[in-house]
Amino acid sequence: MRILLQNDSMDAIGGIGRAGADLANAMSRRGHDVVLLGRLKKRTPACYTLDSAVEIRPCAISDDNRRVQKLRRQLMRENFDACVSMHCGPAHLLWAVILLGSGIPFIMSE
Repeated sequence: MRILLQNDSMDAIGGIGRAGADLANAMSRRGHDVVLLGRLKKRTPACYTLDSAVEIRPCAISDDNRRVQKLRRQLMRENFDACVSMHCGPAHLLWAVILLGSGIPFIMSE
């Protein structure tokens, strides 16, 4: 499976970042193609070690309609099988809007 893991807490110490790293590593070890997308300050998260097969992409999301549509089109072109959003708070709603109509199953987790 090609999995998009959205996590904005990878560059800070905390439970969501740790859970995201653990999930990304476990899915990668099982042979899945994992892309980690989030509000990262660097190409490599400082707090948690990720398997070399996990692709890391910085991305700042916005509720600007043009940026939402552009990101939706980009994600659709990449043929993700699922998106897992790991947040605490209203960011889940924005990701639900981004993926609306994309055909990508959306899994919310906190």
